[in-house]
Amino acid sequence: MNLIPSNLYKEMLINLPILCVDVYIYNESTKKFLLVKRNNEPEKDKFCCTGGRVLKGEDLYKAMCRKVTEELGMKIKEGKLVLFGVTNTEFKNSIYSSVGSHTTNVSFLYIVNQESDLKIKLGGVESGEVQWKAGEEKEVVEFVRLTIKKLKQNIDANVDFNALYVNFRQ
Repeated sequence: MNLIPSNLYKEMLINLPILCVDVYIYNESTKKFLLVKRNNEPEKDKFCCTGGRVLKGEDLYKAMCRKVTEELGMKIKEGKLVLFGVTNTEFKNSIYSSVGSHTTNVSFLYIVNQESDLKIKLGGVESGEVQWKAGEEKEVVEFVRLTIKKLKQNIDANVDFNALYVNFRQ
């Protein structure tokens, strides 16, 4: 799969919402989320969930696996992955400072029991520092804080996430 040429992607940002996947990696032991500090706009230098745009020819699962590998250098194991919602974001800027962006994000929850379940190697240019965070900190992107708040409410209410498990291989 090829990336979209820069001039075409800029036109798309001006005229279309971009389909993205978001992955919220949650540690059941510490009750924290693995967040990545963004190196690019929008929201440069803030912590965000792992994710990004879906490329032509990719299904959601492949896009999500690719983004996790690119940004964290790790592989997703089936069975711990839950599809939990769709969000929309709008930013006044993007990688092009004068052009805003609008995304529709399909969100997944990936549950780990302890940090040792993960083997992380930082990947792409969009990702920087990685930290486990509660998700309430000011340096976390606002839509991510709101999503984590809703996720925590469901976790505290003992929602059976196994009932929401998505089998992409059927």
